[in-house]
Amino acid sequence: MKRLIVAMALSALVGCASQQQFGAYAELPPGYREVMARDAVNQMAGLYPPASTRLSMALEPSDSFGQILVERLRLAGYAVQESPATPLIDAKALGYVMDTLDESTYRVTITVGGESLSRAYFLADHKLSPSGLWARKE
Repeated sequence: MKRLIVAMALSALVGCASQQQFGAYAELPPGYREVMARDAVNQMAGLYPPASTRLSMALEPSDSFGQILVERLRLAGYAVQESPATPLIDAKALGYVMDTLDESTYRVTITVGGESLSRAYFLADHKLSPSGLWARKE
């Protein structure tokens, strides 16, 4: 039994150590993506001052959520480099995952450097609402 637990723990650690996949993995209308992106940028602004924080995307944003996120970040005053091939000097790596937890619950996770912010959203009656507070992992 102990060996099984140790094997499972090691498997989980290896999974965490592998390269993280970034991007949008949930289908949502653009208006809902805008709500999530705006909320994420507002949360980031309280932790990473916009005028003095430079961000370099870990993945070139090819999906609409990533493009909306970059647009919102720039409007908030962040310097954002979209191409990971040419990162900004002294920039924090920025990644995102927008996915679904079930048929009506969605999640956004923003990774800044080695930290992450995550929040769930609930979709009901054509309205997207936060399903709790932001969780921060340092």
